[in-house]
Amino acid sequence: MKTSRIIILLLTFLILTAHLTLSETSTWSSSTLTFNGFDLLSMAVSPSGRYFAVVLGDRSYYSRTLRIYDASLNVVDTLQLSSFSEVSVSFLNDTYLVIAEYIWSSQVPFSYIHLLNLKEGKLLTSPKIPATYLQSINKAVVVGRTLYLLTPRYLLGLDIDTLSKTYIRGFLNRGLELLAINQSLFILSVETHCPLCLMQNEKNLTIVTPSGEKSITYCHVLQMVNLPNNRAGILYDNGTLAECTVQGGAPFCYGKTQVPVPVNLASEPNYKLLYALNIAGLEVNLIVFNVSDGITRKYHLPLPYAKGDIIGLRVYDDGYFLAWDNDTIVLGSPAGFEGIIKAETRVIDAFYAGEKIYVASPNRVTIFERKIPSELHSLRLDAFSEDGTPISNFTVLINGKRISSNDSSVSLWLPRGVYNITVSSPKHYSTTFTLNLSSDIRKSIVLKRIRYSLIVHASTSTGDQPDVLVYRGNTPIARGVGILKVDLLPGNYTLQISYGNTSVLKKVELLNYTEISITLNTTPPLVPEKPHNQTSTQPPMNSTEAEYIIMYGEKTCPECQRTKETLQKLSVKVFFKDIAGNQTYLNEYDTLYQLCGAGNLRIVPLTLVFKGNNLIAVVAGSLPAEGWSEVLKMNFSGKTLVIMDNGGQALRDLNSTLIYEIAVKGLTSLNSSSKPKENILPLILVLAASDSVNPCTFMIFAVLVTAVMSFSGRRKATITAASFISAVYISYMTLGLGLIHFIASFTWLKYVVGLLSIIAGAYSLAVGTIAWREGCREDKRAFPRGLMRLSERLRGLNKLKDKVNVIQQNLLTKARSGGIYASFLAGVLVSFTLLPCSSGPYLVASYVLSQEDTATAIGMLLLYNLVFVLPLVLIAAGVIIGGKLLMMVDFATVQLNALRRWTGILLGIILVLLGVFIVFFH
Repeated sequence: MKTSRIIILLLTFLILTAHLTLSETSTWSSSTLTFNGFDLLSMAVSPSGRYFAVVLGDRSYYSRTLRIYDASLNVVDTLQLSSFSEVSVSFLNDTYLVIAEYIWSSQVPFSYIHLLNLKEGKLLTSPKIPATYLQSINKAVVVGRTLYLLTPRYLLGLDIDTLSKTYIRGFLNRGLELLAINQSLFILSVETHCPLCLMQNEKNLTIVTPSGEKSITYCHVLQMVNLPNNRAGILYDNGTLAECTVQGGAPFCYGKTQVPVPVNLASEPNYKLLYALNIAGLEVNLIVFNVSDGITRKYHLPLPYAKGDIIGLRVYDDGYFLAWDNDTIVLGSPAGFEGIIKAETRVIDAFYAGEKIYVASPNRVTIFERKIPSELHSLRLDAFSEDGTPISNFTVLINGKRISSNDSSVSLWLPRGVYNITVSSPKHYSTTFTLNLSSDIRKSIVLKRIRYSLIVHASTSTGDQPDVLVYRGNTPIARGVGILKVDLLPGNYTLQISYGNTSVLKKVELLNYTEISITLNTTPPLVPEKPHNQTSTQPPMNSTEAEYIIMYGEKTCPECQRTKETLQKLSVKVFFKDIAGNQTYLNEYDTLYQLCGAGNLRIVPLTLVFKGNNLIAVVAGSLPAEGWSEVLKMNFSGKTLVIMDNGGQALRDLNSTLIYEIAVKGLTSLNSSSKPKENILPLILVLAASDSVNPCTFMIFAVLVTAVMSFSGRRKATITAASFISAVYISYMTLGLGLIHFIASFTWLKYVVGLLSIIAGAYSLAVGTIAWREGCREDKRAFPRGLMRLSERLRGLNKLKDKVNVIQQNLLTKARSGGIYASFLAGVLVSFTLLPCSSGPYLVASYVLSQEDTATAIGMLLLYNLVFVLPLVLIAAGVIIGGKLLMMVDFATVQLNALRRWTGILLGIILVLLGVFIVFFH
């Protein structure tokens, strides 16, 4: 009997505990959004879970589309972004979405920042930000009227109203964390590529304030932490935690304490918790340490882990976390596990917001929402300070069960009953109350902040009692005479002690009970003599140092300004070229970056050190003052030191004369002096001549002009021929201009052009070797059976070509009756049907001309197309004038038709050789 009672009591206790710890008593419903034909490239969820944004990519055309949905999967907004781009998104709040768009297909890659107001549907776009690689957003914060974005390569500041760039800082290796505290930015980054330094966890802590920025390098650093007393903290790899503040505009860290468990990562979005993921064998364990209350929680994650799996994990500031492995997702909280969910596909990312789980898969988004059993009631507690500010971390003690939250609210599902609840928070007085839970309740709790006594004893050297004023910022909040006692909130204050015309200011940091004694010196101080003007102690340049430096950068770039000031202090002449406001300088920068082999990141500044016209060194990025001193003293006898954008160094045999010409005289003079137009003239003429030989076109055109001549007379035939030839010339000229512009915009297209040239040449060789062509007829028996089958299948599938042929025949019929417009349209259509059969040379010519300046390219293209239509002009003249000229044209046509096999072989060899040259040597 006693045994059965004990069992019943234990079962009752376990049921109540299961409800209270929110284990797997609840089930989950799901809704899925599928993106057919698109890949899900990136995703973000707003803090409350009200909206989520997805970036979709198309594999065929590399298009990029941004879509914003609400939690019910309704489309809120859509934005079409640039093709050939990388896009990342981040929500500032439920109103603003930040979009970073990196365009990598341009000659000089660049980026845009977009700010989308979801409530108003207003989109704000930044000006083009050249030479920046904004591939992802680690953190986005707003300080004052400035939007700061932390990416792995840059910290970018933009005016919130115009999105114009106000600040940019490049990281030598990688940007890690960004924390905004009291109008100051704390940035943790890695500024080295030295393997030994990386093994020692060397990192830079940078403080950005309205007055400037300063950095300090620390070793053995793991993470930056947001401490509860509105300070930044630094976690070291030996498990100690130091507090950091701003002192004299620079970071100052002190007061190390020991963290009781090994942790190495910080929670999102504001780094309030520390955690570590440990895998032992096939067991996956999570350790979470709450910095504010010192509580450690350990979880054994029920994931189907197999060796080699990559575990996904998000730990949030309120103590909730998501972990996933393949298709299994685990949701946990400070109270325990909330649920284990099976997704239908592999999980690539997951988010928890608004009590919903957002799961991203390769081509879909699934939202999981908890189904609460009807016998439980919802209790939500919202904590506020007395001034109405939400409290970001507090603890709830409910019937002896402790539950912590690092958010401004905590939600529980509890059975009906009476509960004794105590709510407490660091720096606040706790409150206790009793609650009878019989329905869903949401309750706001107001906690008063703890105040500390500040006592000031003030006197003068003459024994008088001065006035004592206490300021918070610029606002006076308390006053006394001789002595002042006041209870104040923790924070920074200013004391002003005044007597007569004498006063003194003292900064006070109030963290606990503080008592201060101050004596005001009322005797006039001795004024020392001002020192005479002193001369600079900077040693003059000697004969081994560089004569001048040319620097490419941006006026708003702090690293550029710092480098320029450092070099000027070393008495070096610096010629600064701003690439942000000058397209010519930007082109020079891009060309020199490639010529010097400075890397692929396109960072600024790019600094060239000259002695006379000899290039001594090239530096991508910045160096400390000591590093510049060493560089300026170097001389490697004809070799150039290149410090690349990834931190690597190399001694290279660079063409100093060429680089000097570009940097000093510009690209224009280089093009005019080193690349004369005549160099490419023979190649263009050969390609145009080979392209112009097309017996199929000759026959069609000759029949057209002859028919018009017979039915409508010589005058009508001349107009029809001129209309047809003009259409061909204009169409091919337009096509050439488009090809030149397109190829010039995408440098990687040289490989495509080279490959197509090789394919076209190989085809021409095969056809010239296998078949003997007579006019437009082919002896199909000479072709291999496989090649014929492939050709027939392609023609059979090309229904569009059949429709175009019908239209073409109708136009040619109308043109034979003397229709000028019909002959022009027929010429346009023929240009894009019959003529591209020999368009391999035109593609190669377009690539060659894309390397020239605009005037040269257009002039050569006009000449190419003149040669291209010259046979049509001769045919028209022969038909219209007749006589001996017609006989000569017929003879030339017959001879060309007979030699078509050999011209095809010759053209194939030229195209193959040009393709190989373009791919491997150009």
